[in-house]
Amino acid sequence: TTLYFDPTILSPEFAPGEYLPEVVIMGEQNGVFITTIFETEPDTIQVLSRGALRIDTTYVMSLNAPLVNTAQDCSVKVVLSNQGQEPVDSIYVHLSSDGASVFPESLLVAHIGGMGMISISYLLTAGVNPDSGEVFSSSLSGGVGNVSGLPPQILPPLDNAALLIIETPAELALSAIDVVAPPEAMDDTVTVNQPVGISAHVNNQGQADITGPQRLILDPGSSGFTIADSANRDYVLDQDVFWDITAPGDPSN
Repeated sequence: TTLYFDPTILSPEFAPGEYLPEVVIMGEQNGVFITTIFETEPDTIQVLSRGALRIDTTYVMSLNAPLVNTAQDCSVKVVLSNQGQEPVDSIYVHLSSDGASVFPESLLVAHIGGMGMISISYLLTAGVNPDSGEVFSSSLSGGVGNVSGLPPQILPPLDNAALLIIETPAELALSAIDVVAPPEAMDDTVTVNQPVGISAHVNNQGQADITGPQRLILDPGSSGFTIADSANRDYVLDQDVFWDITAPGDPSN
């Protein structure tokens, strides 16, 4: 005899775990009511908690995040977790912003395992104009339980916002070289072999900061001027750098 049972949908309050089903047959035999229990061991039923999706974090990735140059390529990473035991398929991750950066609006996550975590990277190009605070927001939609076929829970995000600061690239400019000593040479007229003090400075005409060694090198070329000490100077933006030089002995230079 083959017995068929109607499918049963477990309530949300049903505790997840591994269960050993039993088949209970009740009826009369020769006028006596009897109950017979058949265990299905070693077969068991694994009850999983429903898939529950959550955005854990959203952040900008670049060499100097959250700072980028105008029109610079960078990325926004969204970390998604499944707080349930049931795997989930076909999830859409959406990204929006209040600025002018260019990026895809949605990406498809084909599968995330039970109690799993996955990261999604949105490749983007920053806007062509400076923006002191472009804010990105991520969200979830869709999804289907791999076991139940039911939609997963969408939990409130832990962190679904990221900040991008767009600046014009650093653009260094060198000032004119000025004669600063002696006073009689400040009209740019010097005599042969005359010691002279000169200065120059560097400024940044862009918004982005610069890092690393900052060195200015004086090259007298074929002018005939000689440098009293080193031609190299460390500099700080917008501050004068000084050299002591000597005019050539031949006035024809």
